[in-house]
Amino acid sequence: MDSLPTVRVFLILPSYLSWTEFRSLSQAELAARLKIDQASVSRALKDLLNRDIVERTGKGPAVKWKLSLKVGWNGNAAAYHAAARNAEKARPPADLAPLNAAEGIDCKIARPQRALTLLRRVQTSETERARN
Repeated sequence: MDSLPTVRVFLILPSYLSWTEFRSLSQAELAARLKIDQASVSRALKDLLNRDIVERTGKGPAVKWKLSLKVGWNGNAAAYHAAARNAEKARPPADLAPLNAAEGIDCKIARPQRALTLLRRVQTSETERARN
């Protein structure tokens, strides 16, 4: 952690967030409690997100946060392992990871394997064209 505000935000987050569920977090309230400006809180949260200390869902004013299981846990070992299994189930497999900028689009494809094959061909041909 590069700055003092990041460390201060990190130390106070367990009183606002949970390891098991996403919650809303008021950056203005956090800034007032720590007596720093809201921009510093925003930068600190971005730094913590980049370091996998917190997780974020949503965009804009609907952003929710939770503490990452990679950093800590508050509870017994059985509850930790159950939460880790649930988080793993919620995460898409690596081979189904989005291949392009349309990752946020939710749609149904009649033949998904065929669509993936075509998409990979297009990306490969674009890469080859860029090399030439």
